[in-house]
Amino acid sequence: MTREEAIKGDAISRQTVKDKYEERLVNNLKDKDRGIDLSKYAEEPYKAFCEFMDSIPPINSQEPRTGHWIVKTYSTKMNDTYYGYECDQCHKEYNLRTNYCPSCGAKMVEPQESEG
Repeated sequence: MTREEAIKGDAISRQTVKDKYEERLVNNLKDKDRGIDLSKYAEEPYKAFCEFMDSIPPINSQEPRTGHWIVKTYSTKMNDTYYGYECDQCHKEYNLRTNYCPSCGAKMVEPQESEG
């Protein structure tokens, strides 16, 4: 399993991500060799990043929500075909299929075959 495959469905701490981002941002704005410290400019990007992170819905670990992607097919006037993927839980549509819905946090699984 590659690193990319291992982290696709990984649930991580929101605060840890914020802390790591702040650390990297501040360190990138400092040049100790030349005595330059521009870390005061990190406040606005960090604030925007935190607002973005806080806008992502949490994954409820007590009741895991599962769903599946509904494949939508579209055709253009030039006879090109493209696909969209709709979450069956929140009905938001995306261009890419992911392991979790970016809107509602549902873990995406293969749809169950109907019995009968």
